[in-house]
Amino acid sequence: MSYYKLNAISQACGRRSQMKKDIKKGRKPKSPFVQKPYLVSCYGFKINGILLSFPVRTREFANILLNKHTAKILSDQSITPRSFTMTLQSLSISIAKDVELIKVQSTIGIDRNLRNITFGNDKEIVQVNTSEMLKIKENYAHIKSTYTRNDHRIRKKVYGKLGTRQTDRIKQSPQNLKVNCKLCSKTKIRNNL
Repeated sequence: MSYYKLNAISQACGRRSQMKKDIKKGRKPKSPFVQKPYLVSCYGFKINGILLSFPVRTREFANILLNKHTAKILSDQSITPRSFTMTLQSLSISIAKDVELIKVQSTIGIDRNLRNITFGNDKEIVQVNTSEMLKIKENYAHIKSTYTRNDHRIRKKVYGKLGTRQTDRIKQSPQNLKVNCKLCSKTKIRNNL
């Protein structure tokens, strides 16, 4: 069947492109060859009540009996089956579901830069200075560069302590920013109501 060939080609292209990305990034690439047999298709299959039927040859179908739970879920009108994947032990069916759109009352945009974070909506914009975090990183980098002892075990301990102190000091600032952002968004929502 020609659509099985299409799916096989798309799977092979995906595996090959992933292998190329891994080689480019310097990782050990996985083998692009298929290790276990499986069948993927998004064309020509039908779900008739409790049966999944898919073509094997021209005008010849194979049927698989679905369990009650799967048949009950697939009988819902808002769900449309898109594709199925079949291995020796399992069958998985991917579905698409119609979802109601949520009406948004207001939106908040966040822009993060190296030295500041800006957040706001169409009525008000708040800018928070984050250059303190950059200064903390620069200070600890300077402290590490002045360390001249040539013992790698002690250097590892000292660098570890300095690194944890740096991360602890930097973690405090984003927590404060999150609290400020949440408070700002809550007050804006209350003001709109």
